[in-house]
Amino acid sequence: MNSKLLDKIKCKLDDHPEMRKLADHHLNSFNYAMGEVLNKIPKYLRPIEIKSNEKSKDTFKTLMICFEDLKLG
Repeated sequence: MNSKLLDKIKCKLDDHPEMRKLADHHLNSFNYAMGEVLNKIPKYLRPIEIKSNEKSKDTFKTLMICFEDLKLG
């Protein structure tokens, strides 16, 4: 999310404590997902293996894609 937009939303929430109470659960859940869960996902993702049918020396025989780290931007 755009940081300027996030600052604008946060400012509005800080001005209205009752709204902040309504949003806290969602903000905490999102923060937990981004801080804790996102880092654990790669160990549950299987590597992706792609085999080439090309006979040329310039192409790969097997391409393996593994996930080590995830970032959300």
